[in-house]
Amino acid sequence: MSRCRNPHIVYLCTLFLSAAAWPATGQTVNLSLDVTYANPANVNSGGTWQLTSKATHRGLAGAVARVVNIASSPTFQAPTGTATGIPTAGFQPSFDNGTNPFWTNRGSHFELLFGQVPIAAPGPQGLFYDVGVPGGATQPGQNGTPAVAGLTGTSNVPWNFTDLLGDLSDDGQLNNTGSFHNGVLLASGTFAANVTPAFFAVEASQANLFTDVGTSTQPPDVGEIVAATVVTQVRNNTSLAGSFWNVDTSQDWATSANWFAQAVPDTTSEIATFGSKITAPRTITNNAARTVRSMIFNNSQAYTISGSGSLRLEAATGNASAQVQQGAHIINSALNLGDPTDLSVNTSSRLTLNGALNLLGQTLNKTGSGELIIQGTPTSATGTLNLLAGTLSGSGTVGGFVVNSAGVLSPGVSGLPVVGSIPEPSTGMLIAGAAAMLAWVRRSSTKKLLYRSDGGCED
Repeated sequence: MSRCRNPHIVYLCTLFLSAAAWPATGQTVNLSLDVTYANPANVNSGGTWQLTSKATHRGLAGAVARVVNIASSPTFQAPTGTATGIPTAGFQPSFDNGTNPFWTNRGSHFELLFGQVPIAAPGPQGLFYDVGVPGGATQPGQNGTPAVAGLTGTSNVPWNFTDLLGDLSDDGQLNNTGSFHNGVLLASGTFAANVTPAFFAVEASQANLFTDVGTSTQPPDVGEIVAATVVTQVRNNTSLAGSFWNVDTSQDWATSANWFAQAVPDTTSEIATFGSKITAPRTITNNAARTVRSMIFNNSQAYTISGSGSLRLEAATGNASAQVQQGAHIINSALNLGDPTDLSVNTSSRLTLNGALNLLGQTLNKTGSGELIIQGTPTSATGTLNLLAGTLSGSGTVGGFVVNSAGVLSPGVSGLPVVGSIPEPSTGMLIAGAAAMLAWVRRSSTKKLLYRSDGGCED
């Protein structure tokens, strides 16, 4: 209890360090210990950790997290600042007039203390409400919360946490579906080899909530800061469904540090995302045969994948896929299909395949109103490219059948379709053999002409 000598924090300490009323139903604080191993394939490799939280009602008022197997001197990440007449607004990074950090080594475990300090009324308040509440305020003055007068020197404000680990664990995509999305980051640090951080099993972590807000000069009423039910979990990066490029430079695919959570995507269950990290065109070098379930490009700046290796789209279950959500991107490596594959290219976006597109007997379904440009020469002459929407162009070769259902065929033309391009009807089919360039073959509803790879045709 020595951490509660400061009289200003007794109000909170008595709530989460001593007996309190049993939490009402639904008054919940979730704590997640997110573990990132330096080598996801080796749980003895050491690494980094983060402590995140989400809360109900009007947000996290305070917490004590008890954890084991972390290194000393963790980093305080909770939202904090200074304000007029208040030494610290939000959560306190240290206690006892700055003489004690927010963490204490208890020998058997580390105790991480996160507390906010109400001021006796009437007086300026520095409380942050809705902290960790998805959909709530992300800074004072929003969502019906009182502003903090003279708030400055803030850190981690706004506090809307982006749950990247959750995103990549649940479905492998950066789509803000992680369970702690819009929560709050509280602390981070490192851990040594041969151990794994965990919550202390002997003494549980504790937390309290605001159930209502005060004003800029009044703290919440008595009974509106309550003990919460605390639910803890530990997550790690050993079995992510995907990973994303995480450096703003041209680097090698094989280097784990270039990917979020050190996870190099290379299995039939993973998605490789090339997203918002880069601020200029970048090249990813791949000199090995890589397999992923899906690839996603989502940046106005261009990604180019080059190197002596190849890429294979193959899914452990269902179809493989590739998406170009924005931008014009290039794959110079050979692209091989191991499963039926859905390729979506959004409006005004483009994917150029300068390497061989090897269908290998599979079907590639092209959707989206953007453009697929084929410039390479395949080594496989089987499979089908089904043009369901958008434009197919280029001076390369499709080794197999091309079926135009509702798209625009622009053989030999690079770039987006020009004004006046007319989609061919659903009764059209383009057939190209292993030695044939892209060319259009029109058929009626009752008769079709096919180009054979030997240059002949048949009906």
